[in-house]
Amino acid sequence: MAKKSPATPTPASGEGLQPQTKPSQAVMPSMGTAMVPGMSTGQVAAMSRATALVQARFMMAMHNPRNQLAIKQKLLDLCHNPSFARMSKYRLPIGEGVIGFSIRFAEAALKEWGNMTAETYTVSDDDDKVVMHTEVLDLETNASFGGEVVVPKRVERNREDPTRLLISTRKNSRGQDVYVYAATDDESRSIRQAGVSRILRTEGLRLIPADILGDAWEAVDKTMQSGKDDSRQSKVQTLVNDFNAVGVDAKQLALYLDHDPAVLNRDEYLELTQVLAAIKDKKAKWTESLHWKQEQRATAADDPDGLPGDDDEKPPATTKKGSKDGGLGLDV
Repeated sequence: MAKKSPATPTPASGEGLQPQTKPSQAVMPSMGTAMVPGMSTGQVAAMSRATALVQARFMMAMHNPRNQLAIKQKLLDLCHNPSFARMSKYRLPIGEGVIGFSIRFAEAALKEWGNMTAETYTVSDDDDKVVMHTEVLDLETNASFGGEVVVPKRVERNREDPTRLLISTRKNSRGQDVYVYAATDDESRSIRQAGVSRILRTEGLRLIPADILGDAWEAVDKTMQSGKDDSRQSKVQTLVNDFNAVGVDAKQLALYLDHDPAVLNRDEYLELTQVLAAIKDKKAKWTESLHWKQEQRATAADDPDGLPGDDDEKPPATTKKGSKDGGLGLDV
């Protein structure tokens, strides 16, 4: 009969237990990718690569935290650059005019803020549209904001195009034919990129402290009001050339201003740069801005006295040369 081996005594709580790691060592959690039934080797490799990339980004953010004072100074230096300031704000033809930071400003601000990442992935895909989600993540605070982009697979045109795939037709409110075509790859890409850029601007700027954005806002205004960067004629010509690049000629600018664009004052110059930024950001069309401006002018003309009310701003003071303070602030 075999002898039984003596039972091994169980150590008391806290006795005979050796720690596996030193107390001073931090243990990073494992984010390995397990093999899921039905997944191909390529899918597993892609997931592992994505996991390793996320870990690397967080580790870099931990070892290289941002210096807010230095970042703020870099952003303000950008805002003092006239070329950057011109494209930093947009104006929408809504109410008295809605002004905000442009996509170009947001891209520069997020780059300087650092330790940020943005991911876009598909939520749903059907015959009519593709719904995508874009998330902006702060790698230091783990705070994130995001939104959805709807990319239609069909576009509507007022003119018939025999070279395109026609899906259907319908009547608009004026009784005119509207042709529904399958969207081309270029059209879908343009809509997707514009939508993602808008989310990056709106949600990404929410991760930057408000005081930094406020100082940047004031710095842009001061730069645009100064006349140190160029002569008056050069400023106007640069603006006209920028509008020509988006399909708006000097005649259209004259309709918007109700006078020759060669005699812009400071307020008109600032307004047109913001309108141009809105067009470039694809937040507004020139026809919408022109119609809005003409409505604003017609509303102002309805005042029979033409005098400011109690709540209206006082007219701008004049300089010694007789020009309004609202001018470009340059020697002319």
